[in-house]
Amino acid sequence: MTDRIPDAGRAAGSHRLRALLVLGSLLALTAPRAWAAGQALFEENFDRCKDGAALSELGWRVVSSEPQSTYTVRSGRLHVRCQRAPYHGGFAEVAVPVCRRGVLEFDANVAIEGAGNADGIGLTLDLYNISTFWHDYCRDWRRYFPEPVAKRMPGFTVEPVGHKSIGKVEKGQWAHYKVYFDTDKDRVEYYIGNLPDPCYVEGEAPVLGRSEYQGGCLRIGSFGLMKGPVVYALDNLVLRGLDQAEEPGPAQRRLALLFQGVSFPQYNLKPALLAAGLKETDLRVYMLDFWRAAPYPENMFKLDQLPGSDSLAGAKAIILVDMPAGPNQILPDFLLRDFAQQVHDGAHLVVLGGLFTLGKGRFQNTVMEKILPVTLDGKWEVRVQKEPLPVVAASAKMAGIVDWSARPAVYGLHQVEVKPEAEVLLKAGDRPLLVRQRLGRGLVTVFLGTTCGEIRSGPPALWQWQEWPRLASFLALSDGAP
Repeated sequence: MTDRIPDAGRAAGSHRLRALLVLGSLLALTAPRAWAAGQALFEENFDRCKDGAALSELGWRVVSSEPQSTYTVRSGRLHVRCQRAPYHGGFAEVAVPVCRRGVLEFDANVAIEGAGNADGIGLTLDLYNISTFWHDYCRDWRRYFPEPVAKRMPGFTVEPVGHKSIGKVEKGQWAHYKVYFDTDKDRVEYYIGNLPDPCYVEGEAPVLGRSEYQGGCLRIGSFGLMKGPVVYALDNLVLRGLDQAEEPGPAQRRLALLFQGVSFPQYNLKPALLAAGLKETDLRVYMLDFWRAAPYPENMFKLDQLPGSDSLAGAKAIILVDMPAGPNQILPDFLLRDFAQQVHDGAHLVVLGGLFTLGKGRFQNTVMEKILPVTLDGKWEVRVQKEPLPVVAASAKMAGIVDWSARPAVYGLHQVEVKPEAEVLLKAGDRPLLVRQRLGRGLVTVFLGTTCGEIRSGPPALWQWQEWPRLASFLALSDGAP
């Protein structure tokens, strides 16, 4: 028999269950789905134009003069020569169909000529309301955000403020770029190269909306912030509309998304997953990293990258290892909503406890708090025990998973209450340790232990126990079926 909260909590539990059902129906309207190939709406590879021809001969509108920037086709590629003309570098644009869900792909070579002058901002590329530029000094590709009309540069309509780095770029080398966008979900994903996940994700980005982009245009321009002339090259521009992929079934969900938080070395989960048979190609790892030195005593972390829509839609397991949601939206709200949706559609969300997650990790007042099988108790919910708490199976199923004869123990525990609909699978002493709950077609599992303390004698610490890899891989990869 599994342990449950007494009957006194059933009334409150029924309200929570109804809330989860409502949440599920709302999430179904906003679910990120895998991208599926669609129709090409615009293509330009510059092969149909003779050498030395101006871009205007291909139907582009060029708003630029010789002292600003020039647009010339050479050997089947567009060469953009940017001159020093701060905030007056000119631009060229071409009308493209308005596409609510699609991808823009292109190849670019930054500073193919004049690299010694490239110490600022030259080349820009915009689609609809998605505006990007290449920062030559920082050697990266960046997203920037429009300012109000009163602050816009004369003749350019946008100002390079509020910019964020997308990813690193090497000067003088060709790279392939992709920008996926979904207008109805305000989602944009930026890719450099052929990596499976984006370099940068915007979860609340207005793709359309400003009047000058409503008609639909692709714009190439220059900010003119260089020491002298710099030449950039572009090729193989393609805008495709994307079809909505079918919702993945259990067979398509084969990926494990592993979010390595503060205590990940102690949990050592990656080797356990691979030893359990998970393919390396089916494992996506996201690392918590320091963002910058804090000017005040607060942890400044961020993830090295976020999963894209294809990774989320293919996730069998989403594993958060002592992973905080905040401060500063380490796990952005849109990503937490994505997690909840994928669980509703069949994924298994696993949360491993620690000093930087759950209550201390600012899960309160997020969608995650609603789907967890426990009620959070604030940032001081972890209690370090004076004596080791022996771990015991609370169900017959868990009793047969591993050999419990060594009686492993934990020292630190999240002191939280289990929701009425949840099952307790493991206990630490008389407290719940491993708790799970169904949500839609998926499952949410929370391990309430921590890797605090070190047991020098007597029973082994759970995370140092020889059976831990087997137990960890089971709780992460199991679908919870009876």
